[in-house]
Amino acid sequence: AQKCIESNGKVLFVMNRRGYSSFLQCAECDFIEECPKCHLPVVFHKDDMSMKCHLCGWTEPHAPASCKRCGGYHIQMLGAGTQKIQEDIERVLGSRTLRLDSDKAAKRSEMEGLLSAAFQDDMRIIVGTKLAARRVGSAGGFSMAAYLNADLSLHLPDFRSTERMFQEIITLADQVEPDGTLFVQTRMPSMPLFRYLKKHDYSGFFREELRRRRSLRYPPVAKLILITCISKRDLTGELSEIIDDSDRQVETLGPSVAATPQGKYECKVLLKSTDRIKLRAIAEKFVRAFRKEKDITLRVNVDPVTV
Repeated sequence: AQKCIESNGKVLFVMNRRGYSSFLQCAECDFIEECPKCHLPVVFHKDDMSMKCHLCGWTEPHAPASCKRCGGYHIQMLGAGTQKIQEDIERVLGSRTLRLDSDKAAKRSEMEGLLSAAFQDDMRIIVGTKLAARRVGSAGGFSMAAYLNADLSLHLPDFRSTERMFQEIITLADQVEPDGTLFVQTRMPSMPLFRYLKKHDYSGFFREELRRRRSLRYPPVAKLILITCISKRDLTGELSEIIDDSDRQVETLGPSVAATPQGKYECKVLLKSTDRIKLRAIAEKFVRAFRKEKDITLRVNVDPVTV
């Protein structure tokens, strides 16, 4: 990066996580600060010293001085977001950077102002999330780009995560000049994904991904239906009863439960089968069981893009 800057080049760092640290953990009892609504780890934002939940938007204006569980004072800031990456780069390279994320620019007009600044000749280093960095477009003309902690997106519970990662990195490569350099940070360099990315071998990646999905019976080999029930009460027991009474030739994943920003239960069941008729029959059982319940929001997503 230093060589690119010295030769008047531009550098782009992509980190797919906002904030300063991913979570706050007590070093004495391992307690992790959670959102009181979603029960997910909160993210620390150093610019205003607040804790935020990136799912429901809950905000605590001050980070805790001591642990809520044991009262200890050794609170660790673990993980890294765009704020910490920006701070570390400026400390190591001694260069001014521009950060592109929704924390920096919540409104469209604010983002347009940042994008204008990104194209200025004196702005050499840009740090942003993948969505914000994509706004720069292929006209960014970067001499170097780095996708940081790619493993974070690969470990999402979604069978399309590898496919999406391939698309994201190829898109990032388009923002680098022909004689530029693209770095991908990973702890799993032996994954076939990175071998195909290095060679820009889309056909090889396609064949590898198709073999993997065929062995796991995921699309396009099988069909999926995602059942989502949102209610004030936990429906996992009722959903499990329907699953137990269903055709075993239809594979069911779940039920899983999560909290919504409104404080309700969101229960999901994923149905998977190569037989579309049997798949539809099971989905209809869920619909019949809950369609008359006024306090339940039922959603049936055929061939969902995300699971």
